[in-house]
Formats: sequence, C-alpha cells, structure tokens
Amino acid sequence: MEIEIYKKGGTIKDKVIEHQDILKAMKTHGELYRWAKENEMDNRSAFPKFKIALNEIGIDYDSIKEGIHKERENEIKSKLKYEVTLYSDAKASKDRFAITDEDGDVLWYGKFFDSDSDYDGEQSSGELAAAKKAVWLASKIKEAINEEVIRLNLFVDAQWLLYQDHAGQKGYELTRLAKKYNIDLNIEWVPGENNPADTYTTESGFKKWSDNDLTSLASEIINNNEEDAIIESENIIPSEINTNDGTKGGIVEGNTHEDGGVPAIIKETDTPIEVEKDETVINATSMKDEDTYTVTGTPIQIASAINAIDGNGVDFAKGAEIEKVEDVETKENTDALKKEIQESITKLLQEVSKENRHLLTKHKLREIEQKLDNLISDYWTDVVSVNPKELTEFLEFQKDIPKRYSIMMRYAYLDTSENSDNSNEFINNLKTNIWSLIPEDFKNHKMPKKVSYKPVHTDKGLYELAKDFISHDLVRPSITGVRFDKKGIIATDAHKLLFLYQPDDKREEKIYCIEKNCLEINNNDVIVEHKYPNYEFAISDHENFVSIHTESLITYLKTVIDIEYFNSFTKPAFIKFDNDLFIAFNVTYLLTAAKAMYKLGYEQIDIGYSHAARGILMCNKGELRNVKKLKTDFVLVMPISTYEVFKGTMYFDATSECVATTDIEDVSCINPVHIQKQEMNNVLNETKEILKKIETINEKKETESKQKNEADKKTLELRLKLLKKVHGKNPSPKIKTRIKILEKMLKVKMEFGGMIGESCGCTN
Repeated sequence: MEIEIYKKGGTIKDKVIEHQDILKAMKTHGELYRWAKENEMDNRSAFPKFKIALNEIGIDYDSIKEGIHKERENEIKSKLKYEVTLYSDAKASKDRFAITDEDGDVLWYGKFFDSDSDYDGEQSSGELAAAKKAVWLASKIKEAINEEVIRLNLFVDAQWLLYQDHAGQKGYELTRLAKKYNIDLNIEWVPGENNPADTYTTESGFKKWSDNDLTSLASEIINNNEEDAIIESENIIPSEINTNDGTKGGIVEGNTHEDGGVPAIIKETDTPIEVEKDETVINATSMKDEDTYTVTGTPIQIASAINAIDGNGVDFAKGAEIEKVEDVETKENTDALKKEIQESITKLLQEVSKENRHLLTKHKLREIEQKLDNLISDYWTDVVSVNPKELTEFLEFQKDIPKRYSIMMRYAYLDTSENSDNSNEFINNLKTNIWSLIPEDFKNHKMPKKVSYKPVHTDKGLYELAKDFISHDLVRPSITGVRFDKKGIIATDAHKLLFLYQPDDKREEKIYCIEKNCLEINNNDVIVEHKYPNYEFAISDHENFVSIHTESLITYLKTVIDIEYFNSFTKPAFIKFDNDLFIAFNVTYLLTAAKAMYKLGYEQIDIGYSHAARGILMCNKGELRNVKKLKTDFVLVMPISTYEVFKGTMYFDATSECVATTDIEDVSCINPVHIQKQEMNNVLNETKEILKKIETINEKKETESKQKNEADKKTLELRLKLLKKVHGKNPSPKIKTRIKILEKMLKVKMEFGGMIGESCGCTN
C-alpha cells in the first residue's frame, strides 16, 4: 500500500495517531478540518488519507459532518413560523427576468445588469440567476419580519433547477444560497404557461424589489400534520429510516414494564401511557388497509411486513413473505398467460425459420413478424410489467431466438427514461435489484486479451488499442488520426481520449492515419496542415478517486449492453461515487475506455472524478498523480452532463464496487464479478509470476552449468595432454592410473554434462 507522506515529516497516519487525544476531543468537522489545514493535510491528495486515518482511531469525519448539517436543518425547521411563495422566470432573448408572488402580482422585474455575474446571455444562466434573485428576495422578507428563518416555496419552469442535492447538479447553487441565508427552500416545477412571471419577462419597464411592502408577503405556517399520539423518539429504533416520532413504525427500546417501561403520551387528550421494550409500533395507514393477505414468518417478521405494506412504514425485521390474495390469483392467471404467449411465439418462430421462410410470401412474412411483435409486447405488458421477477425468464426465453427477433424482445421495453410508457409499470412494481434478475449467462463475459505494442504508427498492437478512440468525422480531420509527440501517443474522438506514455525527446510531432478511410482521404499516412486539439488542457483537476477491479466495471457495462437496459436514444450507463454523486456516460464509450485499460494490463485502476459535468480519468492503480504530468497511460471519458437517474436505474457503485438499482425496497448491492473468482484470478496471477521467476532462475542456472561444464572439459583435456606429453609412452603405474581416471571423468562430461566427480564416483 502506498504511504502518503505528511509534508512536515512522517506519515499522515503517524501524525493523527500522535495527536489522537486532541482530535478525539474535537466535536465538529470544522474543528477537525482546521487542524488538518494547520498541519497542511487539507489538499486534495492528503485530506482523504486524513479521513481514513481518523476512521482508524474511531472518528468518522463524514458522519460528524452529516450529523451537524442535519442538526442545523432540524434547528432551522424548529424555528419556522413563516413562509413565502414566489415564482421566477427569465427570457435570454430579451435579457430580462421577473419574480411574482403567489397571486401573480409582479414584485421585481426588468433587464439583467452587466454586473449580474450569474447571467451570461444563455437561457439556462438566466433561469438560475432569476431563481437566485428570488432566494435573495426571500432573505430580505425574512429580515423585514424580523425572523431568524423562513420557508421559501419557489416555483420555476426550468425542471433542471429541481435537481439540487449535490454539487454535480446545477440547482445545487440554490441549495447553497438558501443555507447561507437560513432559508428552508422548497422548489417546485410549474409549466411555462402557468408561470405568472413569464408574462413580465417580455414586457418593457421595470420594478425594484424595494418598492414592495415585504412584511405583507410572508404568511404564517399552519401545521395540520400532527399525529394523535407520540412515543419518545429516542426509544423508537426503526430500520433504514430514522423517524423522529415513530410514525413510520419501529421496535421500541428501553425498559420492560417491571423496570418502569417506556413513557408515552396521547397528545389529543394529554393522557400518559406506557409501552415496553421489544414491542412494535405499526403505522396507522397499514392498520387501516382493508385488503386480505397471506403471510408467513415469525411474529416480529409478520408485524414488520404489515408495517411496510406499500411503503407505509419501515421493514424493521425482514424475512416474512406477504402477498395480497388477489396478487396470488393474479400470479396464477399470469403464469397461464405466459405459457400461452411463449407457445404462440415458439410456433410463429417455427413458421419463419430458415427451413420454412422460402415458402412464405413477403406479405405473409410481414404479417407473421407483426404478430410476433404484438405477442412480445403482450409478454412484456401482461407478464413482466405486472411481476418484474419474470424478467429472468423473459431474458432466458429470448436467448435461443434468432437475433433479428430477440432484439425485438428487449428493444424499448427496458428503457429507463422518465416517461417511457413500456417501462413505467415495470419500474413501479420493481422491488429488487435488477442485477439479481439477470440470468448468469448474460453476466459471463470473456475479458479482452492483453495487448503489447510498439510506438510505431504501423504497429498492429497500437492499432488494436487506438482504433476505437479515433474519430470518423471528416469535418475534423486532425482527430481521425493518432498523434505522436515527445510525451506520448494520443487518440481521441472528442468524447473519449487515450494517452499512451511513450516519451521521446527526438520524436517529430505528427498526426498519422491508421485506418483505410483516413489514408484514402489524405493520400498519405500523415495528416498535414491540421492542428490537433489541446489534449493537455482537457485533463482537469480531479479532487477525488476510487480504486476498482477493471473486470467488475467491464462486466457491468457489457451486461447493460447485452440486455439493452438503458434509454435507447442516449444509451446512458451510470457510475455512483460518494456523496450520492451519479455521473452518466454513453455505455459504449465507457466500455471502450475500461477495455483499453484491461488490454494494457491494468487489472486494477483508479478512477479520478470531480462532479457530474466533468469527465473521469482512468489509470493504473496508484498512478493518478502522474496523469497531469503526462507520465503514465490513461483514458479520459466525457459524461452525458444533463442526464438524471430515475427509479429503476441500474448503476455501478464505484465506492463499494457493486451494482445496485435506485429507489427500490431491496437495497442490496451486488458485486458483478464473484469475489471468489477475483481472488482465484489474483492467486493465479501471483502463481504465474512466481513460476516465471523460477523459470528465469533455472534458465540462469542451466546457462551457468553449461558454461562451467565446458570449462571443466577443457581443463581435463589439458591435464591429459600434459600428462601424456611429460611421461611419454611408458608412464609409471601411478601415472597410468591417473590418466585412466581423467579419461573416465572426461567421458562422463561428454555424455552427461555433469559436474566433476558426479556419476562416476571418481576422485582425484
């Protein structure tokens, strides 16, 4: 594991452990951050390591931060007495904005000034600038009524302003501004024709905000949502959702009746009551349900299942199986319908098989294919949409169907866009992670072969790596080729970029064609008189990163493509990073990038990221710091910047390296590659490395042995020659014996290549 060196000496971990008593005494994330800043650990590289070191001494920085923010939100809401409702709009073509009250009376309108830094002449910037003015106006109303906080109900006709949960979303600027002014912001969408502010964005004239009686715009908040009874919140321990009053149900913790019980009060009559430990609270909505159910499980599991009916409350003790009686009957009817549809599809497929197609007229063939299309639609609408668990069999059934018809099985049905008619009912009924419904056959993918290459534009290995990164857009001829410069080799199509680290100070900077189409257009393998994009500028700072196994990401992306589980127009695949940051990418581009990393031999990679509108960087694990220096291989992939996640969206959670689905009851996240398989691969790779080293050692020993054997033979030959020459034809018996021994040793050397003294048992 790489150690992050603390700038003032020692590691970050060492420094944190050394001062753990001081750090543990700190109560807020602000104090912890200031300590990190004083010790130069607040930069993008060191601060994540600082948080990890804190975790190791029992301090969870993110939880403390979240808790304080939550506490602040609760404090603000507890002080809320007044609210104001405003409408905002802008018209870039007129350079104008307007804000009205809930009755449609204009409060503030006119032209944007040159000093309006939020407005740059584009419609989207105008919508945001107008909304920010509305938030600011709410703060002035708050001051006018002398309140610490106020609620703003803001209506806008730009839907993207509603997405304001994290910094990657454009509406987040409104969230940040509202927090600054102590405003509880509730932002809602209204169609343009129903937005009264729209009228004033086209009218001439103006009105200042200060020309209004601000105190008259605020109204008291009336709370009609109080519950009839409440149990002390610290004694309600619900699963997954932290309620403040037990209205979502939960398990009571505290004392038994013998030890004093858990005090509670009926608010309507102010009557005290007592409950006890391990009793359960079931929400009123579920108790009023008049449907009939069949249920199996332990008493606490049954109570939990009842509490969680239709999402009315939390499922605090999972394990029970509960179904409406009518659902059981529906399932029986659905099974019969499914069987009928499958048999009908099989019969029609037989009619259009290779053996029978020549017997059909074109009219008859079209008629049968139309029937197939209708049956597949019925299969989806009447079977899979009603019970999403049928997706598994739906995919299995189409697996052996000819491709031209199997595409019809999925096309447009697994579209996860917000308003897809074919998928809405399916997604509404979905209660489990989509990944668990996909047959294993669809998840088993061969990984790409590792590729070696030479830094030559005619090299086949280089072509294999770069071919999917170059552009085919003849309007931009420079990116239809591969650029060679002193730092390396670059290929891009403006959506994704591959950089291969191949430094050469003597290399001439050129753009080379590597594909036939490019060669034909340029009549040469060099593209001349065209400037290559400034790729170094595209590598922006990436404050955060995660490490993953490349195979996991490739498996997820290939499966998404195989079952076509995406919007059929933009084909997005989603990666989720920490802080609920989702970034959408074209699934093909992202797969190309991940495969390039794997082909280069990088089985584990770092993904550097910032926010939803910026690209991500992929590089070998531990090498992210070298990307900006252009001293390592990497890939850059640009996102689909305006795409949002909806219920039923399947995504790759990079932090946990698993696949999950948004807004469903079953929140399990599943690793796309079995962990055992990964471990086996790791062991196999380690074994291969060890065997390779042993083989190298053996080869070295064998070479050394051969060299020594040759030297021994020459020594023996010289000694024999010398003995025979010195003692002539009639040597003494002792010399004769020595000559025989040396001849025998030489014979062994010639036949077996052994060391002197081996095999023959001879001694000098």
